[in-house]
Amino acid sequence: MTMKPYLAWGGLSAAAAIIIGSFVSPAIASWTDPQEENETVRIRFQNDYTRSIFSLAISPRRIDDWQDLLGSDIVKSSESIDLELNYTELRNRGCEYRIRAVYSDGSTTILEDPPYNLCRIRHVKFGARPSANPYSPEG
Repeated sequence: MTMKPYLAWGGLSAAAAIIIGSFVSPAIASWTDPQEENETVRIRFQNDYTRSIFSLAISPRRIDDWQDLLGSDIVKSSESIDLELNYTELRNRGCEYRIRAVYSDGSTTILEDPPYNLCRIRHVKFGARPSANPYSPEG
């Protein structure tokens, strides 16, 4: 089941609220920390590279089990996408994940050291200086 409403963010189109496999529940996510069972976590993935992200996936820290987050969507250069992930599923798998982006030229970035706590992170940026932080993105 995939829901893909689109909205403008910073003058650029960005996909919002994508429902992905078992990681997403029907609850409404906010930028704050989830408190209830089956609540979703909203994370903004921002592409600051000059090439598009064709694949975005997460895998638990010690398991090579990559879960696709984009499906057929693409995150173009200077755009971002807000994804809602199932908090309970993330927590049950330990919250610590690796994040992989594959770009239009076939190159790959894997954020894994340290593993990223997806139960708390709200903003992941890919670019010359990839970063992840627990604060809600501006805008």
